[in-house]
Amino acid sequence: ARGAAEWYVPKGADPTRRMLFLHGGSFFLWAPQDAEYRSFGSRLAHECNVCVLSVDYRLSPEFLFPAAYEDSVAALQWMVTHGPGSIVEESPATDVFVAGDSAGGCLALAVCVAPKISVRKVLRGIVGISSWIDMTAAGKSYETRQWDPARCFGDATNVGSDRRSGQDEAEVYLGRSGLKKHGRDWRASPVFAPPARLRKMPPVLLQVGDYELLLDENVLLQQ
Repeated sequence: ARGAAEWYVPKGADPTRRMLFLHGGSFFLWAPQDAEYRSFGSRLAHECNVCVLSVDYRLSPEFLFPAAYEDSVAALQWMVTHGPGSIVEESPATDVFVAGDSAGGCLALAVCVAPKISVRKVLRGIVGISSWIDMTAAGKSYETRQWDPARCFGDATNVGSDRRSGQDEAEVYLGRSGLKKHGRDWRASPVFAPPARLRKMPPVLLQVGDYELLLDENVLLQQ
């Protein structure tokens, strides 16, 4: 059912060590119950030996920005005080991590830019996998990583995509004229978060391929 969430709990894992996983899909596709992300979440839990909560945030175009961000913030705050044992009884976390891919990577980073003190106290790290973190698509890699079959180089996963199509896709999430209104809002594009806030974040692992259209925005955030 839409709106559902799933816990993945490895055998012997400490229930006070938790990870929030936010799925990708350009803010309008996929759910934790889909086979791809159920597999992803369960393997993440097994390899990291943490209890992983995968949530189904509201999707566009029915729910526009900042709905997905707000749902992700609420999920993180809830997970800090509730574990896999009960959805009602409180069980404080000791260590919390946030991870996501693509649009989920954007959300994972955004929710950690200015978390509540209760979250910040137990937040230990963030993982962004091929994170889509600049809705304005300003990076040069939108040009330099175009798929080139002659050289067998570039982003073969997104053949035909370019800066314009990336911006059009962003507006499905941000709404009509959304780039102008929200494109540089750090809740939508964490790459534009104030440097002072970025420096206060816990350790961040960004994974992105040299061939990806999203390369430059991830490198810029790291810098």
